[in-house]
Amino acid sequence: MTDSDLIYDGLANAPVAIILAHGAGKGMDSPFMQYFAESLAANDICVIRFEFAYMDRARQRGKRLPPDRMPVLLE
Repeated sequence: MTDSDLIYDGLANAPVAIILAHGAGKGMDSPFMQYFAESLAANDICVIRFEFAYMDRARQRGKRLPPDRMPVLLE
């Protein structure tokens, strides 16, 4: 994962930062994730959103895929 694979919301120097992962059904740029991240950022929280590899593959293939097993998700 590189910096270009992340979405940042809020100020980098905010007093609090949170890493926000998507669920199994929608990616990091879904309307819900965007709303949630922007709401946190509006409250002086830096939000860093990322996408698991299986979601990136699903996006590239244009179809929904099941999540990878836990050991792969933790890599």
